[in-house]
Amino acid sequence: MNTDLAPLPPTLVCPYLAQEAILKLYRENSLRSDAGPDKLIKNFIKATSNGILKVMSKMGISTLQSYKGAQIFEALGLDEPVITRSFAGTASRIKGVGFDILAFDAFALHERAWPSRETVAIEGIPESGEYHWRNGAIPHINDPHGIANLQDAVRRKNDNAYEAYSQNAFEQIKSCTLRGLLEFDFAKGKPIPVDEVEPWTEICKRFCTGAMSYGSISMEAHSTLSIAMNRIGGKSNSGEGGEDPVRSTPRENGDSLRSAIKQIASGRFGVTSFYLSDAEEIQIKMAQGAKPGEGGELP
Repeated sequence: MNTDLAPLPPTLVCPYLAQEAILKLYRENSLRSDAGPDKLIKNFIKATSNGILKVMSKMGISTLQSYKGAQIFEALGLDEPVITRSFAGTASRIKGVGFDILAFDAFALHERAWPSRETVAIEGIPESGEYHWRNGAIPHINDPHGIANLQDAVRRKNDNAYEAYSQNAFEQIKSCTLRGLLEFDFAKGKPIPVDEVEPWTEICKRFCTGAMSYGSISMEAHSTLSIAMNRIGGKSNSGEGGEDPVRSTPRENGDSLRSAIKQIASGRFGVTSFYLSDAEEIQIKMAQGAKPGEGGELP
């Protein structure tokens, strides 16, 4: 073996801890399955492999070779020594924590699982709230308080509830996102003469909605976005899957449900000659993009 060659990027990750956990659950008869240990491990590998393929497809990556070493991500919150040692070449614009903080995090997680002193017995490790909102855990932009106010605002046309929702979202964004840490410094700004500012009618022409398909939200939400964009002179996006021709006929009050931007995705339904001719802008979808949710899962 030639040891002078540069090491190749890893082609396999062995999640030994997950596999050991599965075998432990099997030995303790804690699984609702009649499968043996070999079958359980095989099922786990199949499930995780399918999950990786699903993520790759949503990034528009077609082959495993294209995925390996592609560096399609940017590191957020990692210091230069960590990047150099573990993620060489990855962009990390804001820097962040080093190996010392990461080690403290690892010790803290270990302490939760195997306390070094006697504590009250607990059934399993409490959820961190990373994926599902939990009271007192990691914050989320969409929390129960904000959702309740949003529902109240929509159902009862309650302006006070919408104001509370907006303020809650503003505070949560400061806790959850990088942009929430930024503020405008109005003190250093210089006023711009009003006659040098474009009128809102021109600015709104550049407004576009995201490409959310009819199947991912609902008729009410999809058409409301179209009406709003048409009122202000912007463009709504049909998303993939076509659009009912009825929406091209304006309502009696002048509102139009027509999406100015029409999407085409290969092999998808709903693309007709009328659909194409009725578009101000056509988007041809070459690969899956951000995909914020599966059908019906957008908030």
